[in-house]
Amino acid sequence: MEDKPILIVEDEIIFSLFLKMELMDFGFKKVETASSIPRALNLIEIFEPELLIMDVNLRDNADGIDLSKEIRKRLNREIPVIFISGEHQNNINQRLEAEMADSHYLFLSKPIREKELIQTIESFIREVIEPRFVSEAV
Repeated sequence: MEDKPILIVEDEIIFSLFLKMELMDFGFKKVETASSIPRALNLIEIFEPELLIMDVNLRDNADGIDLSKEIRKRLNREIPVIFISGEHQNNINQRLEAEMADSHYLFLSKPIREKELIQTIESFIREVIEPRFVSEAV
């Protein structure tokens, strides 16, 4: 399970590295980080992530929800996203329901608890990512 590539898009570099270290310590082997939209877009071409961990509010008024839709378009496939933000959950959930209704996503509020993040990732891998690989192989 832990060999699925995960891309963390977070403009707070220290928090991003913390998340990466936590995931790698837990056994995830393929974890990359991007602190900007250009870096994220470059990495998706090279790294081909199976899961995104995406901050909703990025630097310079950039938007993680819009970026996740652009990444999905460029990869030409569904990609599960765990959105994270310190912003009030109700505001984010309304927007996610309106704009990401046909996507697999979850929202976690900062500060993120390690156990909650790991359980969410494992659930996405088990319920969304692995079944897709089985259906593509058939």
